[in-house]
Amino acid sequence: MYQHLMVPLDGSALAGQALPYATSLLQHSQAKLTLLQVVELPPVLQGSLDSEAIIKSAETYLQQVKVFITAPRLARPIQAERVQIKVAFGNPKYEVGAQASAIKADLIVMTTHGRSGLAQLIMGSVAASVIQHTNIPVLSIRPSTGNGRLPLSESLAIPFDFRLERDQGGLLVTLDGTPESEVVLEPAISLAQTIGIPLHLLRVVPPLVPFSYGDIAARYGKVIGEELDRQIREADQYLDQLQERISTKGLACSRTIQIGDVTAEILGFAKKTHPALLAMATRGRGRIGQILLGSVAEGVARHCRLPVLLVHIPTHVALQSGARSNVTA
Repeated sequence: MYQHLMVPLDGSALAGQALPYATSLLQHSQAKLTLLQVVELPPVLQGSLDSEAIIKSAETYLQQVKVFITAPRLARPIQAERVQIKVAFGNPKYEVGAQASAIKADLIVMTTHGRSGLAQLIMGSVAASVIQHTNIPVLSIRPSTGNGRLPLSESLAIPFDFRLERDQGGLLVTLDGTPESEVVLEPAISLAQTIGIPLHLLRVVPPLVPFSYGDIAARYGKVIGEELDRQIREADQYLDQLQERISTKGLACSRTIQIGDVTAEILGFAKKTHPALLAMATRGRGRIGQILLGSVAEGVARHCRLPVLLVHIPTHVALQSGARSNVTA
């Protein structure tokens, strides 16, 4: 189970919407929580009296947040000794992950958008960059515009508990059959154990595109069907092995195989089964400053309003997977 959570905050109500999710996890565990604010100081201000005032303002804000989430008036307040505050300096796109590593946090809980607003982005540049530049799992919360302007005290007063969702479908874990996608398993298992909900494994097999050239189509139609059947059998064996492995941890686990477009099938299955959360591995792509999520994660993030546990695929895992693919090809 998770031992140390971090919630990056920027003073906005949108970023603050991550707090109910973090406090719910704390209520079901003995984990610690670090509230982080990263202050970007222009070089001209560094070491000046103005910089000291900015730092003091950030510390005051984080202390107020701590008071709110540990207030006795809450139905299940968090013990004050489990919450610490930290102000750091630098670019939050990189500093959030660095600070999480420094304090040995094992889960970052943050919203996809903060001070810059929702705008037209699928995922704010800070959130996308944090996911790309850390191997620590990130529980990504898409903030609600309806609650986005509520004062923090009112937002925290709204009842929230992951356990309320446990009859809706548990934690949906998407896999593609590669070692890369399996990096999400252990973080997902820890999250499910913390909350007390089951796992459901989903493997989507993309359809094979048939030929459409007269006699060739007729000749290869049977071959295509046999190949799809083979892939489905492999997917079934793959999920069977994972399900057995997860069951040894005392966690309820079920599985489903779907055939179709990966993004569409994930979204359709989530809409049908109403899981409490999604979990998937992702790889950032593009140059620094041009940060995107992998196409499937991007498509899911665009249309899904559920909390999503995202785990960045480490480079060495991707390289190992690629090497295995080259050998067997």
